[in-house]
Amino acid sequence: MHFRTPKGDRLIQLGRDLVVINQLQPYPRFENWEPSIYSTLEVYRQLVHPQEITKLGVRYINHVVVPDETTGQHGSFPMEDYFTIYPQLPGGIAGIHGPFLVRVEVPRPETGHTLQITFGSSPWKQAAESTLLLDLYDIFEPRRQLGVDEVRKHVRMAHRSIESAFEGSITDRLRNMLEPEGPHEFADNP
Repeated sequence: MHFRTPKGDRLIQLGRDLVVINQLQPYPRFENWEPSIYSTLEVYRQLVHPQEITKLGVRYINHVVVPDETTGQHGSFPMEDYFTIYPQLPGGIAGIHGPFLVRVEVPRPETGHTLQITFGSSPWKQAAESTLLLDLYDIFEPRRQLGVDEVRKHVRMAHRSIESAFEGSITDRLRNMLEPEGPHEFADNP
């Protein structure tokens, strides 16, 4: 089942053993929509009485549009000018490339979380720009039942992990392009 807020800025999906809260545009700061996670989970607990949480995830899907600078062709910009993560090709085949996908899983044994970073091309809308997808997904699979405070702790830990990964994946040039009026502040985009 899907439930959308009257403003259309949040979508809640419910299924067997599943609760998903999607924050849609416009994207407020994390602190502004974070309480809806816990209130939705509390309603779900009251109605369904689940025995445990088996997986907790926080995910941000970022669509980044970069203007192609040199030839106006899709993919003609130097990716390293905008991102610190990108496909690196051997010298014999380096240059302008077509669609790509890079995926890395980073386990964090000290916290029990795993960060999945997926970066790739996305269908572009205009010939003189490239649209890229930077998908950051932090997953925690508890080994025991979590109380509300523990859920809150792991949601915040996941958010901080994603924020750090986002900031580490982009260069100052892209950061300035995203936030030209001042220092970049992580754009919440679940």
